[in-house]
Amino acid sequence: MRQRVVLFLSLLLGSGRFAFSAAEPKPLAPEPHFKDIARILSERLPSEHLTGQPLDDTISKRAFEKYLAYLDPARIYFLESDVAMFGAHELTLDDELAEGDVAFAFDVFKVFVERVRNRAQRAAELLDRDMNLDADETYAWKRKNAGRAADDKAWDELWRKVVKNDYVAHVVAASVPNEEHDDEPADANTERRKMEDGKTEDGKKPAPTPKEVIAKRYRQHPTFVESHDAEWVLQRYLLAFTQAYDPHCDYMSPSLVKDFDIEMKLSLCGIGAVLNWDEGYIKIVRIMPGGPAGKDKRLKVGDRIVAVAQENEPDVEVFGWPLQKAVQIIRGAKGTRVALTVIPASDPGETDRKRIELVREEVKLEDQAARQEVREVKRADKTWRCGIARLPVFYGDVEAKFGDAEARSSARDVERILEAFNTNRIDGALLDLRGNGGGSLLEAARMTGLFIRRGPVVQVRQGRSVAVIPDMDSAVSWAGPLVILVDRGTASSSEILAGALQDYGRAVIVGDSSTHGKGTVQQIVKLGKDERLGRLKVTNGLFYRVSGGSTQLRGVSSDVVIPSLTETSELGETCLDYALEWTSVMPAPHPVYADLQPLTAKLAEQSRARLAADRNFAVYTNVLARLDAMRKTEVVPLQLAKRKAMAEIWRELRALRKKVAADHDDKKADVALDEGLNILADLAEVWPRADGNDWPAGSRLCLRPPDPLP
Repeated sequence: MRQRVVLFLSLLLGSGRFAFSAAEPKPLAPEPHFKDIARILSERLPSEHLTGQPLDDTISKRAFEKYLAYLDPARIYFLESDVAMFGAHELTLDDELAEGDVAFAFDVFKVFVERVRNRAQRAAELLDRDMNLDADETYAWKRKNAGRAADDKAWDELWRKVVKNDYVAHVVAASVPNEEHDDEPADANTERRKMEDGKTEDGKKPAPTPKEVIAKRYRQHPTFVESHDAEWVLQRYLLAFTQAYDPHCDYMSPSLVKDFDIEMKLSLCGIGAVLNWDEGYIKIVRIMPGGPAGKDKRLKVGDRIVAVAQENEPDVEVFGWPLQKAVQIIRGAKGTRVALTVIPASDPGETDRKRIELVREEVKLEDQAARQEVREVKRADKTWRCGIARLPVFYGDVEAKFGDAEARSSARDVERILEAFNTNRIDGALLDLRGNGGGSLLEAARMTGLFIRRGPVVQVRQGRSVAVIPDMDSAVSWAGPLVILVDRGTASSSEILAGALQDYGRAVIVGDSSTHGKGTVQQIVKLGKDERLGRLKVTNGLFYRVSGGSTQLRGVSSDVVIPSLTETSELGETCLDYALEWTSVMPAPHPVYADLQPLTAKLAEQSRARLAADRNFAVYTNVLARLDAMRKTEVVPLQLAKRKAMAEIWRELRALRKKVAADHDDKKADVALDEGLNILADLAEVWPRADGNDWPAGSRLCLRPPDPLP
């Protein structure tokens, strides 16, 4: 308690930055029931979590770092002296939480509010001055692990570069020519031309200058920060503890619980994208097929949303906003418009800002349903008919009775597609699971059973026990050649299906080097009867393949790698703090239909040779490599000429990407899918048939294996 008094007195008696005036909002303080929430969570989190990790000094240190990162992700507000002052609690937060004491969270938040006020004033002063845009200097834009300012002088110098970086980025972005946005709808191009001509939609009011845009953002930021209530501060603080265990644990405050319940009832409308919070940015991690963003196709995974505008209203900068508040203004009534200003994933210079207007819609189940398509792959001696089944998510009616033929089921829908493939004499099937973030585990197990006779599908460890989820149906809907197309967005239930069919020797996995690697299971636990206590989402299980290895962290490795844009993005479990490690259990006895290793090695060799001779693929891989290099850039130039040159490189890469599509005579060209179909045709050429054609030497096949061992 003495340390907290010292901290609070420091806020009141220190430099003028800490003093509160009568005109300023009253500092937030813990509410009485917060003590109960903290004590219950401190007991339930260690006991409910799969690892059983005690709430100890290790968790305390992680929570300390995470809470500061939630408030100041770019490390531009807190000084070294602040962190040193906070550090007296670094190894005691676990004990304080167990006592129901959350005052530390509010003491730190008070400092944060003062820092934001001070820096907003400093930014205004800097913007009033002339900036030397010819000076050859740089800014370290990746600040997650950057050092904090040691004193006021260093703090002011850091902020000089922070503000100058914002200004240079906006100046360069404003100079982007119209043709670089020719993938936008006509109305968006018209609006952009009006803005560049210095006029708004009514043709009268001048468009704001870069300095005016930045000044408004810094001026509004303190008001936004001060709008947070005590529940928000508590939620951020307790989230730091839950995510100190693993990245999928969460404390859900009452307001978050309400949002979650509404989502589960599918009564919200929005853009149809899954968002995440990443170092102050609102980042797109998945786009739902059938939603507004999926139909529009301009938003990409990894793009960062920096501003949101409601219909006929000005942009609101959302950098630094909590994810919950950003999501709330992106959502809205069906049929209303929302405009998003985004920075592409691989643009560290933040100069390529696109404004994308979307009409909010409900993402209907029909829009996410499995779909089929037939493509032909022509070879010198034969044309192969390939069936494509696209599955965006594993859906199913959880309330339906078993065997209900009317209930929605992704497994049943894919079964119908496979039956159509058999009827129409399709030579090979490709199951496209790219971007499929999971869904119903039961549906994934049933769908696996469409390609095998019978046997285990996935193992689930909870505590010390391991349960096996099997496919008990001996019927096989598709016994022909099978390719599964994956990427970094293929996660959870999708990885279970892909991993099982790879273990059975039943499918060739094609795509990014590996899938997402999300192999954990979560449950939601009520903290008490009082709804004010909120809920705890906690990891209580792990998925394991039938071969014994977990899908956690490593995901499912592709047999044939075809790199994509998601390969070079910071996606996947390995990018998350404190992700649980890969582990293994005993394999579940299962038949192996074929030893595919010799065959997949040959398929990979054929694919490499084919792609090496493809001029378009050379352009494609060049774009990927250069995008990856830009993403890994640690610093960006603050000299205007160099920043413009950097922007030109980005625009050149966009042009190259369009060139690949144009050479395919299709702006929706899909390199990974095209090559996946080629690999499927290669597989079909060696697939055992009635004419006696057999597998390559060294492989083995059993089309009708015996029942698996019990």
